[in-house]
Amino acid sequence: METETKRQSKDSRLSEKHWMPVLALYRACLKNAEELIKEASLLYENGCYARAFFLGISAYEEVGKSQIVADYFNGMVSKKEFDESFQRHDIKSAYFSRYFQLDAKIPGKAAIVYDKKKVKEHMNWRNASLYVDCKADYSAEEPSKVVTAENAKAVIEAVKKEISDIHVASYMTERIGSASFAK
Repeated sequence: METETKRQSKDSRLSEKHWMPVLALYRACLKNAEELIKEASLLYENGCYARAFFLGISAYEEVGKSQIVADYFNGMVSKKEFDESFQRHDIKSAYFSRYFQLDAKIPGKAAIVYDKKKVKEHMNWRNASLYVDCKADYSAEEPSKVVTAENAKAVIEAVKKEISDIHVASYMTERIGSASFAK
């Protein structure tokens, strides 16, 4: 199982000398996501819904990045995708919502599929939760008036569930990343 970008790349397997640093990097990303969601929860509990939403979205992206790192370790994503996960919001967000699709061309083989174009609305919400925008009539659109308590709670709960699912799948399969969900 691999992404289309990995399938088309000429990347070699991760060198054994890099296994432990990449595993530590995976754990650091997942730990950071857990810390971000804890802080988002604190903001939510104190009525700071826009910033709680922003940190929730940041945790969402960090979970996506952790899964890219895990899948890089497993040889499922390319070095290019790995590098992009440390530079671009769209790939991290898209990878959080990846899915597995059976490959009609290769029986018994599946592909990891994600779509960076589908996260545009997600990115708009992320920006709206942090920055004041200017409407067509020049009036201010403030984050605290755009993001509701329900929006913040929904993203916090979704990320908490995903983190929990990752831990359960990893524990049960003794694997990380997409491999832990597809055993």
